[in-house]
Amino acid sequence: MRLILTLVCALLLTASSALAQERDGAYWNQQNDIWKYAYLTGVLDGVVTGGDFSQPVLSRGSVALYKPDQPCVEKTRTTYEYNTSRYFFGLSLKEFVEGMDAFYKDPANKHIPVNKALRVWAMQRKHVPEAAEILEELRKEWAAGS
Repeated sequence: MRLILTLVCALLLTASSALAQERDGAYWNQQNDIWKYAYLTGVLDGVVTGGDFSQPVLSRGSVALYKPDQPCVEKTRTTYEYNTSRYFFGLSLKEFVEGMDAFYKDPANKHIPVNKALRVWAMQRKHVPEAAEILEELRKEWAAGS
């Protein structure tokens, strides 16, 4: 019984690891536009949902977690709104897809996961100085796993 349980766990871990590794530039470049648009729609919806969950004022449903801390609420809201409006919102899905297509034309970027690449691409298009350093770190980190 232990052997079967161990094998099942090993298979699940391998499968989940493989799925996570597949969504890199090589995987992106194999997908059609319908997949790319659907994926980026999900990412952007996730950004909004993440903001909803991370802003303490919206956590009132949890007695254990909610603390009425107005400075914390304002800082969280300000940071979220600044970053999302600066990097993500106001662009069409077409601009996101074309931007990621261009990002992955560079072979040095092909092993970077799409969710990490999106952030760097967004920073690059806004000429954020730290983008180059972050990109180099991502290339080193993800090239090691290739």
